[in-house]
Amino acid sequence: MKLTFAQVKEITLGAVSVEQAQDGIRFYRFTDEQFAAYEKRSETFYKKSRSTSGIKLCFKTDSPVLSMSFLVDDHIGASFMAFDVFVDGKRIGSLNNFEGQEIPQRYMKLPFPIGEFSGSFELGEGEKTVMIHLPWNGFPALQQLSLTDGATVVPVKPKKKLLALGDSITYGNAAMHPSSRYVAQLCDALAAEEFNKGIGGEFFWPELPLMKDSFTPDYILVAYGTNDWRKLPRAQFFRDVKGFFENLNKAYPGIKTFVITPIWRSNLHAETDFTSIQEVIDAIREAASGRPDTTIVDGMPLVPHDISYFADYGCHPNDEGFRHYFENLWKQL
Repeated sequence: MKLTFAQVKEITLGAVSVEQAQDGIRFYRFTDEQFAAYEKRSETFYKKSRSTSGIKLCFKTDSPVLSMSFLVDDHIGASFMAFDVFVDGKRIGSLNNFEGQEIPQRYMKLPFPIGEFSGSFELGEGEKTVMIHLPWNGFPALQQLSLTDGATVVPVKPKKKLLALGDSITYGNAAMHPSSRYVAQLCDALAAEEFNKGIGGEFFWPELPLMKDSFTPDYILVAYGTNDWRKLPRAQFFRDVKGFFENLNKAYPGIKTFVITPIWRSNLHAETDFTSIQEVIDAIREAASGRPDTTIVDGMPLVPHDISYFADYGCHPNDEGFRHYFENLWKQL
């Protein structure tokens, strides 16, 4: 029994729109207004905005088997990719292009094949909850999602929603498995639907909070600063971080907000326009402190200061690094 477009749309989480395209079903995490703004802002940012980071398919079913196929015709950044399949909260497998390969520590730039990802999974007997995590760095088209003929399909929708605004680490950059991203783990813990607006390389952008989605989130997560410290002129950063939180207050007053300051990276002693990364952290704290119901999280202790927890020797956490990120974040929250 192949699920229809209407059924797939009903079981989709984290997408602001779902489209029946010529090559399959496409999923989008940004609105048309946001896409248009990113297209003007940066060609690279626009391409990243079209990935499926944070998008999942979730449903209850009594089917003992699931089969699915996706076509991935392009990617952004790393070419390793996975579609993780969970049953009742436990990962039972994934469709990926790196299974069985020896993965070195610096795996971000290794070439992996893209194209069709297809396979079947044994789900077990009885009713269960199935969740499929789509990749953070790909542009997949769902070509078919099938269950046993006559099986039940009941959408599972979390009652809460989390809006994640951040850079590559929030986006999920370097996670071999999309379910390993710290935002995915946080949303599981909060029982919240993830709407991920992370963009690799992004800075505090004051205009972004004003381009609101159609829903009102229960939680907002903000995690920028490491790119601002590395690439922005000092004066622009102070202006932008202040403007960002002023606009966030206007757009989403009274929403519980988690603000995460930059995590450790191996080149924190590099020369920039700032006296140190601490100057960036202090400015974020000051700008965010005026927002009610805000928890400011110190990012430095989240991932161990050891390059073995990073995929590129000290900037983007690997899956083990993301595990520490979430567990230490959850303790602070």
